[in-house]
Formats: sequence, structure tokens, C-alpha cells
Amino acid sequence: MTTFKDTNIKWLLKIPNDWEIKKLKYIFTYITGATPSSWKSEYYNWGNHNWITISDLDWRYTWKSKNTLTDKAVQDSNMRIVPKWSLLYSFKLSVWQMAFVSEDTYTNEAIFAVLEKEWLNLNFWYYALGSYFISNANENIYWAKIFNQFVIDNWFLIVPTLDTQTTIANFLDSKTDKISTFIKNKKETIKLLQEQKQSIIHKAATKGIDEWVEMKDSWIEWIWKIPKNWKIKRLKYLLIDTVDNRWRTPEVQIEWIPLLEVNAINKTINPNTLKITKHLSIDNYKNFVRKELNVWDILFVTVWATIWKTCIIPKEFNYCILQNIVWFRFNKKNFNSKLFLYITYVDWFREYYKLKNKINTLDSIKVSIFINEYLPIPEIKEQEKIIKYLEKETNLIDMAISKIESEIQLIEEYKDSLIYNAVTGKINI
Repeated sequence: MTTFKDTNIKWLLKIPNDWEIKKLKYIFTYITGATPSSWKSEYYNWGNHNWITISDLDWRYTWKSKNTLTDKAVQDSNMRIVPKWSLLYSFKLSVWQMAFVSEDTYTNEAIFAVLEKEWLNLNFWYYALGSYFISNANENIYWAKIFNQFVIDNWFLIVPTLDTQTTIANFLDSKTDKISTFIKNKKETIKLLQEQKQSIIHKAATKGIDEWVEMKDSWIEWIWKIPKNWKIKRLKYLLIDTVDNRWRTPEVQIEWIPLLEVNAINKTINPNTLKITKHLSIDNYKNFVRKELNVWDILFVTVWATIWKTCIIPKEFNYCILQNIVWFRFNKKNFNSKLFLYITYVDWFREYYKLKNKINTLDSIKVSIFINEYLPIPEIKEQEKIIKYLEKETNLIDMAISKIESEIQLIEEYKDSLIYNAVTGKINI
């Protein structure tokens, strides 16, 4: 039966009797990297040395870096090489990213590398470091974990015997492999459901919901055929008005008119729960916006990682739109704005726009070009039937996806708990 002793450290009160408490500087030999000046092309162009950054720590093992360094960069920065099979850990920016490196390499200043030693099983420390380090970290005023060289050297680590390290590592390898397989299968299911959702939306938004309707050529490459009674119109002829704030940045105040940012754009906006951190003065609001948002107006993000993100306004309210959000107002008599949301969700449409405008890396939508795209337009009553059908079908899929995501979150929490309890001696293995 395992007996325990007090630790006198705040984040872990008791540990098994044969485990030790030591500061990191007395256990590990580690190397921290460096980042040569990005202004000097001779440090990076045609480099022949691996240089691992946080973005390379995306799997348990890493070997080939996205960026390389030249001999001059290594020499001028006085960098030490990290031997293969060292354990890399990020302690700045995206903390808690880890990976083993299977080739000799260099790293940037946000990574320290734990070197192999005869008293360490690095497989165990791959699991343990996350629990121990986060417990030792300081926090800034935004509750983000922060580290520095002094803090790292003086981290308290809980050190089992080498045999115990190996036993725990083998146990966690077995358990986490099964958990990872479970999560992978669940994510594959989500991917299939999303593909099914795409197919349902594409078919309904371009072909309607009547299986036996007569079709005609649309002359639109991403659609081909549409129902015979449908029309084809450019987006701009469906709009009453549009505002593109791409190049306009307002002067931000701390009160008055709320400023609507990109992170608020998510299918629809709930003004009652919306968190607003920036505002405009009333005078600045009048000069900047000129128009108020109405029910069924569409907001459309046109740049960067959130490109194609859209939402619909559920009720009238005074908000200023941040730059890079386009505001569309449709003619309600001819077009239901909800249908536009569904059309822009379809991958076929997005890829068609990307290829047509010869965009290799799509990081921006040019509104002046975009509003000239052709859309298939049913009669307004048929639009409403299609939207009702899509809401029902996609809601069922979204509910299924949400349930699976909850399952993934629960198993992830179980995995974290299992690792923590194992590496702190709380469970007998």
C-alpha cells in the first residue's frame, strides 16, 4: 500500500514517500534557443540548419522545421545545438506546447529543450511537465501564464524513481493512445456530418427541394443546372445598400456607441449577451457609419482567418461596424437574406470565387468584385420553403455535431485528469 508524505508546496499537498521534490535546475540539463534578427536576410535565406519554432510543435514528434537558419545566424547568435530525442517545451506565447525532436536542431527563444539523462525517462516528463509547469507559473494581469529564466530554474518538480517514471509513462502511453483513437474517430464523424451539411445546403440552395422539377443550364460554373423557373442575378442587384469599412478605422472611445468587432460575427447576434469592449463618440459614429443596422441585415467578414464569416441582425440596434466587416441590406421583396448565409457557407461557392479571381492564398475578399457574382434566385415563397427546410436539416446536424464535441471535451478533460493524477502519484499504477 502506498504511503504519502507532505510536500509543503501549495499546488500539491502530498506525494508518495519514495518520490522527491527538487527544483528544475537540479534535475534537468536544458538549452534555450535564440531568434536571430528577422531584418537580416542573410540569417534565413538558403539556410541549412533546422530551426524549430512553436508552430513546429504540432505533434508528439517533430523533425523538419518550417524555417531554417544559415551558418552566419547560428554563429552570430551563439546558438547551441539541441541533440535529437530531446524534449522541447514552449514557455512563451503559446505555452505548454511539447514535442520530441528526432533530429539535431536549433530552436527559437520561446522553447527550451530538456536533454536526455540516465536518471530521466523523457516519456514520463512529456506527460508530467505540463502539470508541473503550469502549477509553477506566474500570471499577468490578464491571467495568462508567464515564465522567465529565474522562474524556470526554480520550478518545483515531483520526481519519482526511474522505474516509476517508466511504469507511469507506459501506462499513460497505453491509455492516451486509446483516447486519441477515440477522439480521432469522433472528429472523423464530425467531418462527415459537416460534409453532409455542405451537400444538403448546396443541393437545396442551387436545385431547390423539389426532386422532380424541370432543370435548365445556369451558365454558372459552381452550379451548372438550376430549376427552370429560377432566375440568375448579380448580387449587387439584390442589394438595397452596402457599406464596406475595409479602409476606415474609427477613433475608439471608452463609452457611447458600441463598436461591433469580428469576434461577434457568428450566424446571428444576441445584443443581450454581446460583450462590447470598444465604443465611439456619437459625433464619430455619425461620421463613420451613417446608417443603423436593421432586422435581416447581413454582416460579412472579408479578411484573414475569419473570412466568409457571416451573421444576420435579429433586431434593430445602434452599433458601429469595425473595419473589414461588410454590411449588406437586401431587398426583402425579392430576396431573403437568410438564403445568402446558406449560399456563402457552401465550399463550392467559396472555391469558385477563389479560383475565378486567381487567388492562391485567399486572405481577402474584394467587395467590388464579389457583388458582381451571380446567384441563383427562386421565387420569394420558394426561398422561404428552402430556408425552412435547411433550418430543420442543418439544426439536426448541428445538434449531432455539438453532442460529439461535448463528448470530445469530456474525454479531453478525463485525459488531463488521468495524466495529472498519474504524474502526481494520486493513482496506484
